[in-house]
Amino acid sequence: MKSTVNEKIVFFDLETKKLFSDVPGPRDPSKLGLAVAGILIEDKHTFFEENKVKDLFKELDEVDLIVGHNLLRFDYLVLQPYADFDVLEHYKKKTIDMHAHLENKTGKYLALDHLAQMNIGMKKPFDGTLIPPLWNAGKHKEVKEYLLNDLKMTRSVFLHGKKTKKLKYHDQNTGLTQDIVIDW
Repeated sequence: MKSTVNEKIVFFDLETKKLFSDVPGPRDPSKLGLAVAGILIEDKHTFFEENKVKDLFKELDEVDLIVGHNLLRFDYLVLQPYADFDVLEHYKKKTIDMHAHLENKTGKYLALDHLAQMNIGMKKPFDGTLIPPLWNAGKHKEVKEYLLNDLKMTRSVFLHGKKTKKLKYHDQNTGLTQDIVIDW
């Protein structure tokens, strides 16, 4: 999917209550539990905790385009237990998943933090594996600040790629910095 000029675009991300290492069995995002989801439309952000997921779905339904990083294989699956519809099927046609787009072009997993550092000089304030323990310890403000930073990084990387038609990444196999042609 490509974005167009007059679309209402939302940047979307979420944080979970658990890590994969906290849940027995195969890696299943639907078992991690939503701590908080966030959206960024223009310069306005909104957070949705577990009891407000229906409000999040309403917001996502009202936009033309949802942009995020790893939405198709993670975020939408985390939300599935909170929905009475197939979240992935419902939203995938109007989603630009930067992770999936870049993985299709490179065959590599490219983390948002890596892309942000390489292209816009922005980075995560700390390791994301600290989020579930922080949330569960009641440090909700810190988690929301982290999530807002991720939303801003997602928007900045997306817009940078849209404007320059490329994103840089460091290829660990070759040790070289590579360009990826962007067509979103």
